[in-house]
Parts: sequence; C-alpha cells; structure tokens
Amino acid sequence: MNVGPWRPISLQTYETRIVDVDVRSDVSEALDVKVYADLTISSNAMGHASFVLKAANGSVVASTTASTNSGHAKAHFDLPAGKVDLWYPVGYGKQPLYTIEAKLTNELGEVLDTQILRIAFRRARVVQDKLIDQEGLTFLFEINNIRIFCGGANWIPADSFLTTVTPERYKAWLRLMVDGNQNMVRVWGGGIYENDVFYDICDELGLLVWQDFMFGCGQYPAYDSFLKSVEVEVDQSIKRLRHHPSIVIFAGNNE
Repeated sequence: MNVGPWRPISLQTYETRIVDVDVRSDVSEALDVKVYADLTISSNAMGHASFVLKAANGSVVASTTASTNSGHAKAHFDLPAGKVDLWYPVGYGKQPLYTIEAKLTNELGEVLDTQILRIAFRRARVVQDKLIDQEGLTFLFEINNIRIFCGGANWIPADSFLTTVTPERYKAWLRLMVDGNQNMVRVWGGGIYENDVFYDICDELGLLVWQDFMFGCGQYPAYDSFLKSVEVEVDQSIKRLRHHPSIVIFAGNNE
C-alpha cells in the first residue's frame, strides 16, 4: 500500500499572490479564436494584473492590463482566423504552442507574483449524432472541424516505484506511441493523475488524452464526507490540467 506524500512539498510566504489562472479559448466553426483569462488573487488589495500572450518564438501576440481591486482580474482577446496557428493531433497537422503570462503588481508597480501557462488553440468536439435505422448515438472526436480516427493505448503507471519515472522515460514511452501510428492515450482510472511533464509531452507530440478520474475497478461509497472529498479532488485535478490542449475528455470512471 502506497501512503504518504511522494511529490514535492514547499512552504511559501506572501503578502498577495495569484491563487489561480483560468485560461480558456473558444474556437468557432470559422476557426477564429476568443481567449478568456481569469486571475484569482488571495486578497482584495488594489493593484494591477498584466496578461501577455506569446508565440513559441517569443513574439507578443496580444497583451492587456486590468485592475485587481475585486480579488479578480479578467482579460479577453479576439483573434481572427489565421492570427494564431491551431493545434492538431499527430498526423493531422502541427502542434504550435503558446504561453500566457499573468503578472500581479501592487499600486507602486512592484511585482508580487507571476504565473506562466503553456497553452494552445483547438476546436474540440465530441460528436454524438443519432444513428440511422438503429438506436443510439455516434461517439467520435472532431478537432478543428476534422473528424479524427482515434487509435491508441491504455496508460497505466509506468513503474511500480512512481518517483523513478523521469521525463526521459515518459518521453520514450509516449514517443513509441507516435512511432506506432497511435494518436490517443487513455489515462487509466486505477492509476494516478500523471505528472505535469506527461501532459506537456502529449501537447508537444500531438497525442490526444482521454483522462479518467481515479475511480476505477471498485464500488465507491456515497456518504457526504466522501463525496465532498471527491469534489475537492476533481476540482483540483481539473484546475491543474485544463490548459493542456491534448486533453479532450474527462471520464467519470473506467469500469
């Protein structure tokens, strides 16, 4: 039985900090892009937040500033089709990646905190159309208006000793999938929410991710305190993973 902390733990002190950066993109059928960023701050102290969207080569695509006197700061970018390159699964196009930097300053202009997320832009849909002459619905993925033939594998933890899995080992295993003409990996619900580097590599390689929540192979209780812990787990996991373009679906359980 594995118990106890096994990922890094740190102690941080601050006056005011960035609690959460929620960046979402809405890619229309015409493939123009709207970007929404919502910064949550630890206090209602007066100040400013800057948002800078950059391409992989460091060039600035868009930027703006907003006040932070409500404990939040929001940004919105309208990007016409062609302004940014869209992200595609491997075999269907390239995987251009961008960064958005959120910087928090006080009224004196002093930097209090900075967070950087690596993101990409794609229109992802689960297509569920009625079947012809029979009951049921289709179930397939569409990226940037292209229906994707998904072929892939099931991912279980890569080692019984989780801390021995290095970024190099992650990349070698995931590279094998691409070399084997696979374009989707399903993270099994009986394993772990994988390390950030796993999803970073999937973003880079163009591997679509079917992400299970970790409720596999068993019957789970439904009393209030357990359901509350599930709510916290799901909330924390989605906030950590939601900016990855490779993740196209979260599944409630696996079996």
